[in-house]
Amino acid sequence: MYEQPYGIKDDDHLGWLKIYDDFFTGFHVGSVGKDVDYWLWSGNPNVYVYELTRPSRIGFNRFYNIPGWQPVPHALELYYIWMDWQIDGEWQYAIDHQLINQTDFDLLNFFGETWTNFAKTGIPHSDWKPTTQETYSYFEIDATRQMKDYYRQRDRIFFNKRLTQRCTQRIVSVIFGYGERESEVRSNLSITIPRDS
Repeated sequence: MYEQPYGIKDDDHLGWLKIYDDFFTGFHVGSVGKDVDYWLWSGNPNVYVYELTRPSRIGFNRFYNIPGWQPVPHALELYYIWMDWQIDGEWQYAIDHQLINQTDFDLLNFFGETWTNFAKTGIPHSDWKPTTQETYSYFEIDATRQMKDYYRQRDRIFFNKRLTQRCTQRIVSVIFGYGERESEVRSNLSITIPRDS
């Protein structure tokens, strides 16, 4: 039976766009979580995780003008880390069109200092602590920066447990010919995403 996720109506286009974005973010975060798990299981005590949560109009994000939503696209931090004026002129464009403010420049300095510290010492910032398997702590990078626990937990559970289990069950059934028709396989791939409680 089909259920509208989060009570979204058919004509709530922004709601559906957010769900689409959240779903595919979950795929990316799930694979990042696998990398983090690998390094922690290998005994590396210096695994640092972060999430950039501050939206900005710098870079490709200037093309999105969606009333009621300011997404933080994948790889937005690259504009702060590399700040390449020559290749694409994004910083100059953003300055000329007043798309950025002092917080963008503060983040620019933060990223420059943090990535340099990490390259020199292996420690990005004095307030940024390594993650553990117990807490999955991460550094949230916004106008203010802080440590938080349980990095994208819902996304990691979905990607690493629920999606993997359901897809594996269906693939095994189809490969070994347990008599399921294609339509049954498609209908059985529905997955319920756990809601944050």
